[in-house]
Amino acid sequence: MVEKSIEALRTRRAALEARLDAPTAASDLEKLKAEIGSLFKTVDAELAAFTALRGDVMQLVDKWKSVKSTANGAAPSATSVTSAESPANPASPSSPSSPSSPSSPSSH
Repeated sequence: MVEKSIEALRTRRAALEARLDAPTAASDLEKLKAEIGSLFKTVDAELAAFTALRGDVMQLVDKWKSVKSTANGAAPSATSVTSAESPANPASPSSPSSPSSPSSPSSH
């Protein structure tokens, strides 16, 4: 989905660049200006949407850490710690590698 959106935007950009490189570009400058402005606004809106989504995902990371901290405080069994930390650790790669709260020796 995202890749198709980015590819569509790149295609629009390439088409606009080709039109600017064409010998007739000077006669079409106002239309090109409007279309370039439209592309810029579209890209800017997509970036804003992704920035908002990133914030939402970071809230999930914080919530995951909170649940993990609560679970560690309740002395979970080895299987619950393993399932909470297996393989798709939501805290990686963009968050710090150090834990948000000290972990008990039994959780290692």
